[in-house]
Amino acid sequence: HFLGPSVLLQQYIDIKRKFIVSESVSAGAFFIRLEDQTTSPAIDQSGYTDYTENTLLTAYSLAAKIGIAADYRLSRNVSVGLGGGFIYGSFKKANLEIREPNNSISLKNQELTNAMNVSRFDYSFVVRYQY
Repeated sequence: HFLGPSVLLQQYIDIKRKFIVSESVSAGAFFIRLEDQTTSPAIDQSGYTDYTENTLLTAYSLAAKIGIAADYRLSRNVSVGLGGGFIYGSFKKANLEIREPNNSISLKNQELTNAMNVSRFDYSFVVRYQY
């Protein structure tokens, strides 16, 4: 998840004001939460039971986001278009929690051997309603 303020610029690129180019720039924080549950069979003298292990990884980092979209104005209030963007973020430290039936492990603020790069390009179909 990304959380941060954005600056949005919009420009009309034709005389009839039907085509709009929008640019955005953001700076903020990137949050990640990964959960996993593994269930395995355990067989002993008393019989069969399920052995469950729960794992939780959380991390946060500073991030930046940029985007651009080209819209066509259908009416005074509605426009449609295509957009694209790039978000940059990398996690260098993380918290890990492992819970088993008889044991619990909690590792706080652990340095990762290799930074987890979560940067990506995205694209979108844009529908805007302006009031």
